[in-house]
Amino acid sequence: MNVSTLVVISYVVLWIIVIVEAVLIIALARVVGRLARKAPISGARVIDPGPEIGAAIESWTGMDLMGQSVSLTFPRQRGVFLLYVSPHCAVCSALLPSGKRFLKEIAADADGIWVMTLGQPETQLAYARENALMQHPVVAESQLPPTWRLSGAPFGVWVDSTGIVRAKGMVDRREHLESLRNAAATGHPSVQSYMSAVAEREEQQREQLAGS
Repeated sequence: MNVSTLVVISYVVLWIIVIVEAVLIIALARVVGRLARKAPISGARVIDPGPEIGAAIESWTGMDLMGQSVSLTFPRQRGVFLLYVSPHCAVCSALLPSGKRFLKEIAADADGIWVMTLGQPETQLAYARENALMQHPVVAESQLPPTWRLSGAPFGVWVDSTGIVRAKGMVDRREHLESLRNAAATGHPSVQSYMSAVAEREEQQREQLAGS
């Protein structure tokens, strides 16, 4: 076997290795993507008691900062996502672009509501207008029932269509908003909870197979 033949063979083997690696990388990316969509992202910290996860939240009907009627009664067609922000909170201001996109993305599953904490109604209204938040109702926290009120912002609360609180937590970046959506969809408040449930289910399946 001459040198030119060896070069050709090595060249072919090299390309085979590259193709195999590319296929493996694509497969790995798909698996990671599925996990990212299905598993809740850990990070939305629950540091305020507020409405308890799994508890029924009371219905409320009132006025938003624009004087428009807002009805949050249950059961309803879609759930509700309450995003608490404050005009005096720099983290809240940084989150607003992501928050606006997020409320649009979840429109099929939940009605987005901005909840303004702290400040006078005039300040809250000016803040909402300045940041173009009026595409969704903007409600003063002081107008909500006491059980809906929190002591921190930015904070998110996901309530399902029956009025049950499914997820809540501090949301100082986009990943935290996603974590609440995933937690509400899967029923698991964290990725650890989700993975534990998957492992437990797989163990039960193995036990069933072993016993059959």
